[in-house]
Amino acid sequence: MTNITIAQDTHEFVSNDGLHPRQENTKYLTRLEASQYIESTYRFACGHCLLAKLASIGGGPARLRSGRSVVYRIDDLDRWALARLQRIEDDAA
Repeated sequence: MTNITIAQDTHEFVSNDGLHPRQENTKYLTRLEASQYIESTYRFACGHCLLAKLASIGGGPARLRSGRSVVYRIDDLDRWALARLQRIEDDAA
């Protein structure tokens, strides 16, 4: 299995008073890295082709686009994957 490398970017935002910048650290994954992250973390099949299809028809995790590149935030991947998991109720009493 391939190790996943997570890129970490730092963005500057201006505070509410407009004078003091604040920093926000956000981790972004490429589509391939996102599919590997979901498969290794949540143990269900999620190929990068599935993420591409869901991006076109809807129903996939939130994504960001910068030019031709698509990236995913780990928080958005976690939220989407947890929503797909279903609890199994035990019928045996």
